[in-house]
This record gives sequence, structure tokens and C-alpha cells, in this order.
Amino acid sequence: MLGLQNKARRKAVESRKSSDSNPPTRNSASNSTGFFSGILANFQPQSDGSELQSRSVCGSNCWARQADLQKPENFLITPLRLDDPDQDQVAALNGRVYESLRPWQTRLIVLQPGELGSDVSCKLVSVDVIDGPGLGISGTSDIVAYEALSYAWGNPALLYSISCNERQFGVTEELAFALQYLRLRDAERYLWCDAICINQQDLLEKAHQVKNMLRTFEKADRVVAWLGRPLPTSAKLFKAIELVGPSSGRDPPQKHQDGCAAAIRNVALAVSKQLESAWFRRAWIRQEVYAAKKLILQTGHLQSDFMDFTSSLARMQMTLASFDASQDRSRIPSTLETYQNEYQHLGSDRPSFKPKGERPTYVQYWLDSINTGLWFDVTNERDRIYGMLGLLTSKTVKFFAEVPEELEKMAEAFPIDYSKSLSGVHEDVTKFLINTTKTLEILDIFQDKGHSGSPGRPSWNSDFSRKQERYFLPEPPSQVKKDMVKVNMQDHLDVGRLRLAGVRVAKYIQRLDGEKEIGHPQDRFIPKYRRSITLRHIMQGPQRRSSGSLSSGIDNPPYAFVFSYAKESEQNHDVSISHHLSKFEDMDAPFARFLSGIKFAFAYVDDLEGTKSFDLASLHFLMPRTASLNDTIVSLYGSKCLHLIRSLHTDPPEWTYIGPIAAVAIGQESIIKYQSAGLSGSSSKMASKDVKVQDTQQAEIFVLR
Repeated sequence: MLGLQNKARRKAVESRKSSDSNPPTRNSASNSTGFFSGILANFQPQSDGSELQSRSVCGSNCWARQADLQKPENFLITPLRLDDPDQDQVAALNGRVYESLRPWQTRLIVLQPGELGSDVSCKLVSVDVIDGPGLGISGTSDIVAYEALSYAWGNPALLYSISCNERQFGVTEELAFALQYLRLRDAERYLWCDAICINQQDLLEKAHQVKNMLRTFEKADRVVAWLGRPLPTSAKLFKAIELVGPSSGRDPPQKHQDGCAAAIRNVALAVSKQLESAWFRRAWIRQEVYAAKKLILQTGHLQSDFMDFTSSLARMQMTLASFDASQDRSRIPSTLETYQNEYQHLGSDRPSFKPKGERPTYVQYWLDSINTGLWFDVTNERDRIYGMLGLLTSKTVKFFAEVPEELEKMAEAFPIDYSKSLSGVHEDVTKFLINTTKTLEILDIFQDKGHSGSPGRPSWNSDFSRKQERYFLPEPPSQVKKDMVKVNMQDHLDVGRLRLAGVRVAKYIQRLDGEKEIGHPQDRFIPKYRRSITLRHIMQGPQRRSSGSLSSGIDNPPYAFVFSYAKESEQNHDVSISHHLSKFEDMDAPFARFLSGIKFAFAYVDDLEGTKSFDLASLHFLMPRTASLNDTIVSLYGSKCLHLIRSLHTDPPEWTYIGPIAAVAIGQESIIKYQSAGLSGSSSKMASKDVKVQDTQQAEIFVLR
């Protein structure tokens, strides 16, 4: 019976597909204006504007005036409201409709046909997540096609009633209205909707289903984006999209008569009002757009293909600007750019696609995605992470980032736990990236940590809910990656701690220089550079002025940023310290300026006894201004730079994490020395500075709190 019902449903869906299917257009953007300019590249001729001026003046078929004639739907509906909306009681009653799921299963809604305004009724069926299209009805050989519902929850209170499996079931107001409009008049409709298909009271089931949500949306025939109840202006907008979109057959914008002014302004207002829908700003929606094979926007009974929608917006904006440049542009949410860039994400023509060798690291991809996600709204801050896990761990990530070998296996182990604190969720991110990449790249990031500390948050745990500039180390030669010692695996159950192997590389910090003047104890008598020169002076190059005893006639000394790390010999696995030098021109200029700015002070160290050949004493270290003389410099296995930690004076020893540190080599001799010490297998005499860890300086486990 279900198979026959699904055939009727397939027929209804196919009839809709034939009317709303259009070739997708693919474009990129950098901001609201850039969003439109990217789309317009496909439609706007590259000319001096004469072609636009030569277009005929619009006539009686002006799309703006036709759209402005559209009237809103002239009826109101009121879904069935619960008599006693006690939330605990409603949630408990909802739980009666669910049966347990197996790991390979989910549920589908079988939405019963009905007229608008009548009570909503549906059934829940368990389905197997199979290979290939569709989902399999559990216990049968039937495979059903389905659609996935993408919508913003709105007020989470369960205030409205539907019938589910012949029982009363509480839903939110937004979902109650959506189901009214989504059901068909004469056929069942198979839908997947998180609020109903997942038992929201079962946290274990919820965590498991959240992990599989991307695949659920990927397998759907279509994703229907519910924008909310239709607005009085919605009909004008959707008519304009129909008339202006690429499938309309109309040319790009015409010139308009003065009499079109009011109509154009009304359409512009309709655009602004519709884009205020919460759907355009919710964090979970991003993953659903990313996964969609085909995305349909719907409000009431009005529908538009997503690419038609964005293309038409671009054309309407150009018309408005060409008619009256003083008119304010419709407000375009920055999140729409993200949707447009990530929709139908596969393929080398996508904005985020990079050829192999040019892709960001997996850690960079994560942090870029998290930063982009901060534009979105969330009800639960944990969803800034959980709501993106699908697109961050899917098999398609390999097209956009350098993916670790064991990503699929490690992704399965990522813990989703809504009972954790936000700090605990961020801790899981850090540990997951360490375990997946087998490096400490997530700690090798230079950033302003001055505002990120909060009570109860471990010192090493970044606050990913704050937007901040993060600077990644310059990409070292491939040999450096090969030589680096792998990092220890981290235990998600070891809450609040990182356990990292490494070695101490300096006896103590000899001096901190808050003024950041380069006056090293070992070269204080060298008259050529004087003691008044600062890193800022050096970076200014020939543009600097005479300062103190530094003569403007003396050339600046050459300099390079130095990042030191532990490496391992291929032959005998002995660990040594090596160096990677980066000149200013080889670094991102903002990163170099950040290192030379007020966030860092110069520090000078004494070498460890027995490891004099580490030879760090002639470097000018750039340490956070929170550094103290009692802090310890360590080389942590799996890291591309040195780190600063501070003893908590506990037994057994534990440490506070201060941050990564860089150094500066000043003068040609110093640069040559550290450059030679960083060449793996070099025959240079200076290569002997790559020394083995002495017996007096054994590797340690540093427990960071």
C-alpha cells in the first residue's frame, strides 16, 4: 500500500518539478554588493553603459508594474491550538509516538492530504538509510523518495496540535503553519522534518541523528525552505521573480518610465521584507542548503527555485540602481552570500573550490567556516558547532581543504552532547582537530587572547563563539612537515586537560623588554645597529626616520621571523630542534604587523645546561605581554613553533598555557645560522646545530589546564 501511495506522491512531485526546474547559475560574492555583482556577471554585458542606455523604454508589460498589481492571498488560517500547552506535559505526550531506532535508521513523516485550514494529520514510519536514492521502508522492499523540510523553528514552545500516529502531538507555531501549506490536496507527501522525525527528548537519539543530518538532506529529492507565512508583499516579490528570472526569457533590465517609480519601490520593499525571514539567518539552515540537490523557497503556496530567486534579486537591484541611484539598496543579509556560495557545492566551478596544492589546511577550513557561521543566529550556542558538523566532516570536504587520511573514522568519534557546557563543546573541537590532523596546528595560531578568557575555560581552549583575527604560520617546506614529531592523541573524557609531549628548550627567560627595543645582551656593544632600533623601525625599511642614536644613513639590518619546532630523524628517531625562517615579504602583512605590534614584548633567554647547541640565546623572542620571567619555553611535539607555559605549582605538575611564540633573527650572520639549522640533511657546518635531545633533557608530558 505504501508503495502505491508513494507512486501517487512521486507523480505530484514530478509535476511540480517540471514547473519549477531551471538551470542553476553559479556565482560568488564578498559582501551584499559583491553578492549581486557576482550573479550579474552572468547577465550584464561588459560595456560602458551605452547598451543599457539603448534599451527600449518599458511599456505596458513592465515587470515591475505587473508585479505590483499582485494582491496577497485573501484568506486567513488558524492551526489547531493546544488546550493546555504545559510544555513538560506536551513533550512527554509527544514521546508516546516514537519507537526506538537502530543506528542505520531514521523516520519519515507521511503527511496526509487535506484542505487548507483543516486539521493536520500524519504518520511516522521508520526507514533505513540505504545506499543510493531514497530511503527504505523498514521491514519491506519499498524505497520511497522524499523531501526534506528546512525552516527556522521560531518560538520553540509547543503550542499547536497535529495528529501523529493517531495521537495528539505538539508542534511549534512555525511548523504548524508550514504543515498546513505543505500538504497536498489529493496525495500523501513524504517529508523529513527534524522536530518530528527526531525524538527531541531522547538526547542519545538526537546526537546520533544530528550526525547523520547532512546525509538525510543530501538524499532528499528536494529541500523545501519554508520562509514563513506569506507577507502582504510576498505575492509582488514572487511575481517579480517569475517575470525577471532567467527562465522568463526577458532580457536584462530595461529603462523605465517615471510612472514605474512607485512600482519599483514597492517591489524593493517586498524584497527587504521577505529577506527578514529568520530562514536566511539560522545556523542549522546553512548545512541544509549545503546538502540540497535542489532547493525550493516557499511561503504560503508561493514557490521559487533558489537560483532563480538570487538571480532575480540581482536583476531587480540593477534596475532599481539604474532608475534612481539615490534609492537605498534592499537589505541583503550577509548569510545569503554564504548560502549562494555553498549551494550545490560540488564541482570545480564553485567559488570555494581550490585545485589540489592550493587548498587550505583542514584546521583553516574549520576556523574559516566557524567564523562565517558567526553571522548566523542560534538559539543554543552549541549549534554553532553542531549545526556545521555535516559540512565540516562530509566526504566532499576533500574538494575544498587538505583532508586528513582518517577523517571519516575520526568524524564518527566526534562527541555531540547537549548537556556539555559551551566551553566543553569548544574543547571537543580542539581535541578533535588535534587527533584528526595529528598536529598542534590548532594551537599554533597567533591571536589576541586578551578577551577570550572566562571562568572555567581551560587556558588552551579558544572561544569559537567570538569573531577574531587569527594568523596561521607560514606554510613550511614539505620536508618540515615530514620531519615533525606526531602529537599525542587526546582523550575527550579527560575534561579540561591537554596532555602533550615535548621538551624544554631554554633554561629561563633572562629579560623582558616591554619597549620592544632590539638590544640583546650579546650584541649590546655592536655600534652598527645601536640599541634604540625597534622591530617596527626595521619593518619600515628605508622609510623610517632617524630615531635616537640610530642614524638614518645606516641601512636597516636584515631580519627574518623564526619559528622553531621539534623534528625526528628518519634513521634513529632522535628528536632535535630545527627552525623555519620567514621573511616579511613571505608572510601575510597583517600577521607580520601583528607580531611587531603592542601585543608582544621582546624576551631573551639562556640556553639549557647540556643543550648549549640549541643556541636560542641570540634570538629576539616575541612573547605575549602577559609573559613573566618564571614562564617556561617548550617545543611541543606536533607543533610548528615554540610555546610559552606557566607552572601551576601542583603535584603532579600542571601548567597554564600562555600561547605560541615567534622569534626574530637580526643581522645576516644570525639569519644564516638559523637558516642553516633548519635545513634537513644539510651538509652545511651550521647544520650541526640540529642537535639530539641530551640525556639531561628528556621529553616530558606537559599537562595543560
